[in-house]
Amino acid sequence: MKDIHFMVPFTIFQEMIAHCHSYLPFEGCGLLSGVGNQVRHIWTLHNEAESNKSFYVSKQHVEEAINHAVRKNDRILAVFHSHPTTSALPSSYDLLQHADPEVHMVIVSFKRETPEVKCYQIVNKRPTLIPVSILTD
Repeated sequence: MKDIHFMVPFTIFQEMIAHCHSYLPFEGCGLLSGVGNQVRHIWTLHNEAESNKSFYVSKQHVEEAINHAVRKNDRILAVFHSHPTTSALPSSYDLLQHADPEVHMVIVSFKRETPEVKCYQIVNKRPTLIPVSILTD
């Protein structure tokens, strides 16, 4: 596998963490869109499950976010969600629910005082860690 970096502008990175933090003690979630491996937009979503172990967003809300991204000439690069009390590793539930290997999974962990963010490519229910590069705006 070639060396791929997932590139996120600093302001979007901070907005993602803030959105997930605002959902504590539940999981926060959303989509990241862009071109290639570079994120250009964040689409925050409401975790309708209101759970600290999973997230759910209705198909209608996901489709609205995807349509907004398409209008910006983006494609969905990643689904992000938080783990309020566990590490930034995909759970067995995360792996089962992640259907598209072309879309990365980004996890924001609040297990420690400083949030930890990791990105994965999930193929055949197996995660591969993808380095995250934070870009200055």
